[in-house]
Amino acid sequence: MCELIVFMAPDAGSAETAKRVSRRMGVEMDIYVTQGSEKVEAACKAVENGAEVLISRWGYAYEEMSKLIPIPLVLTKMSAIDIARSLSYASKLSNSIWVATSEQAVNMAVEIASYMGVRLLGTTILRTLDPPEIEHALLEAQRQEADTIVGGVTITSAARAAGLNGIQIQIGEEVLTDAINEALRLIPLKRRERIKTEEMRTIIDSISDGVVAIDKEGQITVFNLAAQNLTGVNAGDALGASAELIIPELDPEKVRQSNTCETGLLKVLKGKKVVVNRVPVLTNGENVGGVITFAELSQIQSIEQKARAALWSRGLVAKATFSCIIGNSRAINEVIKLATQLCQIDEPVLIIGETGTGKELFAQSIHNGSPRKNGPFVAINCAAIPESLLESELFGYREGAFTGARPGGKPGLFEIAHKGTIFLDEVAEMPGSVQSRLLRVLQEHEVTRLGDDKVIPVDVRVIAATNKNLDAKVSSGSFRADLYYRLNVLSFCLPPLRERKEDIPILFRHFAEELASKSGRRLGQLTEDALQCLCDHSWPGNVRELRNVVYRLSVLSEPGKGITSEKVRQAVGACLNIDMPAPASVSLRNIEIDAIQRALKATGGNKTKAAQLLGISYSTLLRRLKKLEKESC
Repeated sequence: MCELIVFMAPDAGSAETAKRVSRRMGVEMDIYVTQGSEKVEAACKAVENGAEVLISRWGYAYEEMSKLIPIPLVLTKMSAIDIARSLSYASKLSNSIWVATSEQAVNMAVEIASYMGVRLLGTTILRTLDPPEIEHALLEAQRQEADTIVGGVTITSAARAAGLNGIQIQIGEEVLTDAINEALRLIPLKRRERIKTEEMRTIIDSISDGVVAIDKEGQITVFNLAAQNLTGVNAGDALGASAELIIPELDPEKVRQSNTCETGLLKVLKGKKVVVNRVPVLTNGENVGGVITFAELSQIQSIEQKARAALWSRGLVAKATFSCIIGNSRAINEVIKLATQLCQIDEPVLIIGETGTGKELFAQSIHNGSPRKNGPFVAINCAAIPESLLESELFGYREGAFTGARPGGKPGLFEIAHKGTIFLDEVAEMPGSVQSRLLRVLQEHEVTRLGDDKVIPVDVRVIAATNKNLDAKVSSGSFRADLYYRLNVLSFCLPPLRERKEDIPILFRHFAEELASKSGRRLGQLTEDALQCLCDHSWPGNVRELRNVVYRLSVLSEPGKGITSEKVRQAVGACLNIDMPAPASVSLRNIEIDAIQRALKATGGNKTKAAQLLGISYSTLLRRLKKLEKESC
């Protein structure tokens, strides 16, 4: 197999040495005997013929080739043996020896000569091998009355032309062996590099958005097919050109002048409205270029509409993952660890936790961490839907099943959730008639629409959630024991915020940043007293209530000014004369009663607004009022 290695031999002797070495190694190698500018021309021709690696001796031509040749260039360095061999031969001719070559070789020659007992009249370190440098080296040697020059091809040829002895340091077999081995090592590396380059080019060209990359000088280094189509400029003409000349409408200079990303910019390019993103490329904090992407506004809108239609046709989509859960407390981390382990176990999950603790957040995260992540995620609050409608919502109905039934019938949420997950929030509030049908779905993995006798197979994972003690509900007979045991295959409890108070500052900062990103309104720093007030609060509405407090503080506090404990108390008390309940020596039930009463008073008895102020749902507030009414009787 031809490895497409080319050796640029400086003379016939080196060429013969190369032939011997390549035959011994079993490597096919093309050999060109050439010098000077001809060597550069020969190298370019070799590349055109498919050469993958060039081997060359150091010299002026090597420097030029390294600038022009797009393939690896292996340097054959002078070895100690080669230098010793040349000095030995030169010493037999003369006692006035001058060495002129590269710095490394000169240093080696001085040491070797001393070891061999060969007297050197002097040395010259050659940097470029251009004619003036060669002439200067010869004049210096002649002034010192040297008659024998030891060095490379260029200097020794010039010495012979000037009437001096020129002893060329010949390339030995050891050096060539090392060079060929290095070439063999580089070939597969460069092939893989070319494949990766082609892969990247293909990837970039497959992107529907226009992609333009520029370097620190503002010249274009990447210009994909979409950019070509959107601008009407050929990629070959764009590469290497100034971005300011090719895409002036997109203000490419700004990406080199800024260290921050700019996204969603609306520009007009060639008469078309485009959405532009400008992202700087930073190296050690220094701007070294940037990437500009752009797409037609109409195209983005069309894709978004199609994507939404496709997703929502399958049901709701889970957006949250475990990375969305904020907190560093031991309590929350232990729950996250357990919930993560449950992702791969395709069995029902029961999440127990107070209102506002993030039950649906965990349900979505489990779904997105499971093999069902590409399927639908359908959520329903069992307490928010009237009993008369809940059954039809869950299991669907046939046309004419009841008055007002939709023509053609309607699939239930279990059908919509096929191959995905259904989340039953506040499952404890599910009426008994629905409980029995749910049990059958869990056992048989099939549903029957209301008014129909057709059995529909469903493959659905059920995640249920409750803020009630289901054991007590089972004992009282309000919840089926068999359904409870079917739902409670895998379960965990979410800690209330009062049991993970070390997370309160983290959550506060998170919601403050969320607020700033949405409204541009930034909250000031919490005073120590204010932070203590937050930590002392019992948080009956948990994380949801804390979020509401942050948003209330954005109204109550002045931008940039510190947030005091008074402002915190005011926010927690629904922005009126409602003091924050003291946590000490007060029962949780009394705190709850007090908070509800004060919220109702603050809203003039408006239950919807009172629920919002408390950070709980309207249905939850109604249940708690009903419960408190019963307890007071």
